[in-house]
Amino acid sequence: MRIRRSVNQALAKVRGEADESIASEADASAKSRTKRLAREAFKKRRDQPLAVVIERQKTERSWRALKGALRRAGIIPSGTDVRIDVGGGFGIFVRFEDASRAREIIRKFLRANPPD
Repeated sequence: MRIRRSVNQALAKVRGEADESIASEADASAKSRTKRLAREAFKKRRDQPLAVVIERQKTERSWRALKGALRRAGIIPSGTDVRIDVGGGFGIFVRFEDASRAREIIRKFLRANPPD
């Protein structure tokens, strides 16, 4: 967005019919601003090891599957009454009325999908 705005500002000098020198000067100014801003905008970051990325994706996938299993059972994991520990430092909050059902669903889910 900053790049587009700077180009628009540089080309704002040229409206309608303009002299060739003014148009080429505005074009050169727009190109130099674009290059400078693009160089400043991109910051290269170090990649994470593939094992770390795959492990994070597996954790997120199983977490989404567990939430989906609870939703299909009619338990909305958004209450703040009771925290049920899932393991691995994760926990899920459910309403007090749904706590025992949620515990059973989580046990079945963990038996079917054991953590590595």
